[in-house]
Amino acid sequence: MGQARVLAAALCLCAAEGARRRREEREPEVGTWPGIDAQLQNVSDFFTAPAVVTSLVMCFSVLLICPAQKRFGYLGEFLKEFLGMIVMIVCTFTPGPFLGSFKGYEEWLAHVAGVIVADYLCGGPQVNPAVTIAMFVWRKISGYQVLLYIAAQMAGGIVAFPLLQSISTPYKAVIGGPEVGPEVTVAQGMFNEGVAMFLLMLGIYAFATTAIGNVYPVKQPLIAAVIRACIFYFGTTGPAMNPALGTTWAFYKSQSTAFPTDAGHYAIYWGAAMAGAAVATLLWSVVTSTGPFGEDTADKAPDTLRDVWSHHVKRLTERKTDEVLRDFAPNAKVTVQYLPENSRGTDVRSTDAKKNLEVLFNFLKGLREEDVIATDVEELSETTILYTWRAPSRKLANATTIAVFDSNLKITRYNVTVLFQ
Repeated sequence: MGQARVLAAALCLCAAEGARRRREEREPEVGTWPGIDAQLQNVSDFFTAPAVVTSLVMCFSVLLICPAQKRFGYLGEFLKEFLGMIVMIVCTFTPGPFLGSFKGYEEWLAHVAGVIVADYLCGGPQVNPAVTIAMFVWRKISGYQVLLYIAAQMAGGIVAFPLLQSISTPYKAVIGGPEVGPEVTVAQGMFNEGVAMFLLMLGIYAFATTAIGNVYPVKQPLIAAVIRACIFYFGTTGPAMNPALGTTWAFYKSQSTAFPTDAGHYAIYWGAAMAGAAVATLLWSVVTSTGPFGEDTADKAPDTLRDVWSHHVKRLTERKTDEVLRDFAPNAKVTVQYLPENSRGTDVRSTDAKKNLEVLFNFLKGLREEDVIATDVEELSETTILYTWRAPSRKLANATTIAVFDSNLKITRYNVTVLFQ
């Protein structure tokens, strides 16, 4: 319901500038807003524009081809990327117009804060087609998810720029976006975007997938600083470091009537950026033995619950905490319960997955593979696994684990119950 309300508000507000720019109107005074009738007319004009209607319908239509059993899960992922893109643009494109006249680092700090706020509010969406391609190369998402995320990101960009300008217009602030100057060649532009995206992805991997990534107040400011540094040193093409930003900004500049027809635009903002992200991913995979260069299929996007569960059980047996944690969604809830209660310590019912797994590992300490005489894996539903086993020699009568997965096949709920003889 919360996402629906945010979506409705965004769609209603975004048209104020998009339609206004297609009509001759007197600009409102600073600090004033158009009347409600004018705003409603702007909304109507924007969403009836042929190019806008066609583009949004094409973007949302990818939901029609998703697997039926995962439809609601994919809808949630689509909305996360769609709303995340809107929030990201609003939070990161306002510092320049509103604070760019200051002589200090106010704009820089505001941009860093905007990156952090946008990521935190929306739960860490990718909001970048190049990052989405990188995650596909790293074998974290499926081919359909690539299509789904990029469609959502493009739809968000189409809506976000007119929304942001409609908010800014009463204050005489004019937003800007990534563009290639007339003196810049395609080769120069591709080098600029490719290198910037390459460095950004290395920064994301270094700060988000290592031990640093477990401390959000440290991780996200560092990533935001990398983004800001790339903007400063690679300004030839903006830089966009985000194919959706470059193209939806060009769409907005055409008064929301047409997408770019120049092949050079797509070579720079799409081809070079995605190539830079892919190369960074392959390099990181080689160095860390993950993704396509992993030791096993643990880093591949799994096709079935049993595949991901087999990997999970293997890592549990090896007691590799960091590897096991990668099977969990960021906000996963883990509980460990002993029956009879307090027979082997205190039940753990907090939501700290790492803490609870360490308790489980401590319990499993000394348990040998030959002690386990029976195991069974049952799919209770398309998203739930029931795993049972017992070890009578260790006075363990029965142990059950119920794991609930999201549409990315990441564990969101994990309950372990251990019954002693």
